[in-house]
Amino acid sequence: MSSFVEKLSPEALAHFNEVTQKPFSQQAVAFLNAYWPEVHDQAEFIFTVAWEVIKYADMHAKGIQLIYQYEEGCDLDFDIALYFYEQLCKFVEQPKNAQWADDKFARSQPTMMTAIKRKQEIREKVDVNFDGRVGMLEYLLYQYRDVANPADFCERSMGGGEEHPEI
Repeated sequence: MSSFVEKLSPEALAHFNEVTQKPFSQQAVAFLNAYWPEVHDQAEFIFTVAWEVIKYADMHAKGIQLIYQYEEGCDLDFDIALYFYEQLCKFVEQPKNAQWADDKFARSQPTMMTAIKRKQEIREKVDVNFDGRVGMLEYLLYQYRDVANPADFCERSMGGGEEHPEI
């Protein structure tokens, strides 16, 4: 497998940017389609925790408090991405959410970092296309970097194919 930070070809970058302009949920589906054999056991965390937290971070950024007024976004600006990671860490640490802190979801749990370290990680490793914004796909590629990377994602997803029947 290639390096996480491997430079994308112009075609792959265009494909990657196209996917990151889709709503968060569609980005997650594209990721799961590409990596289902490797991360199928984490799909519940991805859609029950990460997707909900990223939606609420986006709502917070847009000043929306009621879910019916929310139109699903596709990316978060840099500061809200920091807020997203902070909220995700807090969510997993809360006793009422102990089921998500279980070893079954260890791969999905974010690593607690200082703000300075998190900013550096987002800037250098999460923001794949260096646009100062973080989409669900970029978060997922970073979180599951043990099996996924941008170049491999583009190769797998550009090959076509339909959704996995379990998704």
